[in-house]
Amino acid sequence: MPIFKWLQKKNSHTQHSGNHPNCIFIIIYLITVTPPLTDHPDYIFPLVLTSATQELFGCRADEDLTGENPYKLLKKEDIIQDMKTRASVSDFSPIKQLVLDYPEDELLLVFDRDFIYGQSFYLVLTVEAKENILKEEEEEMIIPKTPESHPWISLGSEQEIEEESVTESRPRLRYKISPLLRRCGAPVCFSDRSALDGKEGFVECPSYQDKSFSIREMERHTAIQASSDTKHSSTQTLWKYPRNMWTQYESREFGPEEKENHLRSENLKNFITSVLIRFEISLQQNHITDVFCDDWTALCEEDGALTGKTETQLKEYQSFMDLHFSKEKTISHIHWHPTISGHSANHSCQFLLLLFLLFQDKNSVTPVVRYCAVSGIENGHKAPITDIQWLSETFELSKLGIPVENPSGISVQLVTCAPDCCVLFWDLRPPRVVSQSLTDVKQKSEEKPLENPHGIPNTFKHLNLAWKPFIRVCGDGELVYTDWKMDKDNDSGRLLSTKPIHRLLVHDTLVNTVSRSPFFRDIILTVSSFSFAIWKEGVTSGPILMSACSKMLRTVGHWSLSRPAVFFIGKEDGSIEVWDLLQNSHEPSQSQNISSAAVTCISTSSISSKQHLLAVSDRLGTLHILQIPWTLRRSSNSERQIVKKYFEKEEERLEYFEKRQIKHEKEKKEMEAEQQRKKTVREEALV
Repeated sequence: MPIFKWLQKKNSHTQHSGNHPNCIFIIIYLITVTPPLTDHPDYIFPLVLTSATQELFGCRADEDLTGENPYKLLKKEDIIQDMKTRASVSDFSPIKQLVLDYPEDELLLVFDRDFIYGQSFYLVLTVEAKENILKEEEEEMIIPKTPESHPWISLGSEQEIEEESVTESRPRLRYKISPLLRRCGAPVCFSDRSALDGKEGFVECPSYQDKSFSIREMERHTAIQASSDTKHSSTQTLWKYPRNMWTQYESREFGPEEKENHLRSENLKNFITSVLIRFEISLQQNHITDVFCDDWTALCEEDGALTGKTETQLKEYQSFMDLHFSKEKTISHIHWHPTISGHSANHSCQFLLLLFLLFQDKNSVTPVVRYCAVSGIENGHKAPITDIQWLSETFELSKLGIPVENPSGISVQLVTCAPDCCVLFWDLRPPRVVSQSLTDVKQKSEEKPLENPHGIPNTFKHLNLAWKPFIRVCGDGELVYTDWKMDKDNDSGRLLSTKPIHRLLVHDTLVNTVSRSPFFRDIILTVSSFSFAIWKEGVTSGPILMSACSKMLRTVGHWSLSRPAVFFIGKEDGSIEVWDLLQNSHEPSQSQNISSAAVTCISTSSISSKQHLLAVSDRLGTLHILQIPWTLRRSSNSERQIVKKYFEKEEERLEYFEKRQIKHEKEKKEMEAEQQRKKTVREEALV
């Protein structure tokens, strides 16, 4: 059963709304049969009770019945009614006749926790066995008894008590205390006192310093600081009547000889030497601190900081779903409009690679989009297409996968990818035919042209239902880094490209996201099903940051456009993880559920300085527009530098680890060589 559940989970990310004729699902059941340890007696029958039956009869394992209390009396009529209601589905159907022949109204059910007779329960089939089992249970019950009284036996403790007890050795002293006779009978004077005079209406007895125990201070540490005299003064310009004036000046320059004399003079050298240190300090201070920075603006850049209300959760701004076209269909890609603010476009995934041309009917004003060629389903992807890109018009790929110069200057090749771990390259041009027989030419001339009621051009007729990729690249969890730049071969003079520079295998499953950071062009984010990694160009030893494996599948990743340290990760359970490298690098700073279906795409857009939107699509065809809070869109002045230093430290860590690994391998080889040398010496000595 665990293998079946794992296969269901493994296959869940390739499901789609339509039925694919070439999709084959393999289900493997792993059933473990545990043979009984011993044969059971004739008066019992081992049973397997499902959770529904246990709930119905109140005999849930380890809840209603336990190892200490394993017995339950079941009514015969309830068992018969269950067999009538559920027929062969009933767990008691194998012993139907035995239950009907049972003479009494109650049968004994025993919970076999240790599977002594092979199953978790067994039913007692005879009255005699039931009475014996219940009688043994009563005898085994522990009945508390009142302890019997016994005479006290002295062990010598009374002697210790007598030795430790206090006894009077002399008669007690008596004292009499009385006031002076002259004070007896003296008049008493009472006076009023306000309750506010003392604390809480009581007279306070504050502590005082006892001079008898004061320590004389013989030495004291003090400090003084001298300061210049201050003077307050003011000045005011004298007012004069306005006068129309003009001034014209002309720059005065030294001649060539005067310039040469000044540059060679000792006075200039001495002046530069005297101010050199102060000049260096000023340059360092200007480099460390921005003297033109407005501290008040940097202290509080947004309204959120002024009010003291910090919002961290994503708020849903709008949501879109077309009940006719996109209902229960996966949205595979989202793209914000480049010029119109606040608008985005999305499209549903298709199993076929379609080539569209835009036409307009003569009798209609609304333009109608009709496809003019569709690829063959048996030669395409085996999973939904997640991305499609045109190759540049400056080069094209040969059938061997080598980039060559494109003489036409028109993009005629494109590349697609899908979760089937394949990247396919397609060409729009018809395949080259070496030669045709006379039979083929005659058969083609006799073919009748297909009906074309919509007037679609036959430009790509050769591709319809016969379009095949000319290159198929398959991998699983690999990140390939290569340079498409073509260099001229010295021998042949042809333009060729080099082989892939790096090929790294870190992820266990397919890579669904490869995205560059908008702030650092050499930083790349890759997202796989269970993990994500951050790479840096030029670092070949591995990723500078690798996440731990997640319990839930990760489906997509996207960088923040306003904060260098923030990126978003979409998951299969419809939640979004917000990762902030300034807070944590081992776990997300927050996780928020957006939809009940898997997240398929994430895209951000900056509407204004106070409104940033996050577009999230799911597998059910719903587009969610979320508003990014102030804490996730506001970037501090030093955040970019901090993140850059963090990446540099991680790069240094990888370099240090690589050097240590090389050193250890070298030491290991030297140790093995030394051991081999000693072994050879011992063998020669024996000979």
